[in-house]
Amino acid sequence: MVVMTDEIIAMVKRMMEGIEINKETLALSVIDRVGPGGHFLVEDHTLRHLRGSHWHPKLLNRKNFQDWEREGKKTLGDKLDEKVKDILKEHIPEPLSEGIKRKVNRIIEKCQE
Repeated sequence: MVVMTDEIIAMVKRMMEGIEINKETLALSVIDRVGPGGHFLVEDHTLRHLRGSHWHPKLLNRKNFQDWEREGKKTLGDKLDEKVKDILKEHIPEPLSEGIKRKVNRIIEKCQE
């Protein structure tokens, strides 16, 4: 659940950043040049801004069905399980400071009374 929450928080943070609107991002000259019926996929402006404009999830699937199927049909649950196992295997927690250790020990002692 915590791993999924982390994914959702990343998505919300990206949304909260908002969209920068200025002369460069509006690209009115590109819109005029491409015109009705054209497309923007080969425009330098699109290539410069495409990657930074989108949020790229680590766990949620944005692939088409054929790619998802070809890559093993991993469900969100599968990906969450893998991520949790990876964290448990690889994560090295920062040691607690002596002050924090003392506070934790005091709490434990009070609970044992």
